[in-house]
Amino acid sequence: MRTLPIAVLLIAIVALGVSGVASQEKQGRFVMSPTENGFVRLDTETGAMSLCAQRNGRWACELMEDEAQKLHDEIARLRDEVKRLEEQLAAAEPRKRLELPTEEEVDRALDYFENIFRKFRERIERFEDQERKERPEQKDGSQL
Repeated sequence: MRTLPIAVLLIAIVALGVSGVASQEKQGRFVMSPTENGFVRLDTETGAMSLCAQRNGRWACELMEDEAQKLHDEIARLRDEVKRLEEQLAAAEPRKRLELPTEEEVDRALDYFENIFRKFRERIERFEDQERKERPEQKDGSQL
C-alpha cells in the first residue's frame, strides 16, 4: 500500500523533469526581441546580447557591451591575481619570528652603553678642565 503513493510521486517527478527539459529544447539557444531597426539577440547560454540589423543588404549582429560582463571579467582577473599573490607569499622564505634578547645579551648591551656614557662624561670633564686653564681669571676670582 505504501509503494503505490511512492511510485506515483516518482512518476510525477520524472514527468516534470522531462517536460522541463523538453521545454528548454524547444525554446532554443537564442531569444530574439524586435527593435526599431532590427532585433536584439540574447544568447541564453552565455547571456551575451547582440544588436542585429540589416546593412548593405545583409544581416549582421554586433555584440553589445555588457557592464555586468565587464564586472565579471574584472572579478575573475582579481581572483587570479589574489591566487598568484597568495602562491608567491607561500613560496617566499618564511620570516623568522622576533626573539627577545637573553638577559646576558641585555647586560652586554647595557655595559657597552655604560662605557660610552663614562667616556663621554670623561671627555666633557677634560674639556671643562682645559677651558678653566685657558681662561684668565678676574681679580674677584670669577672667570670671564
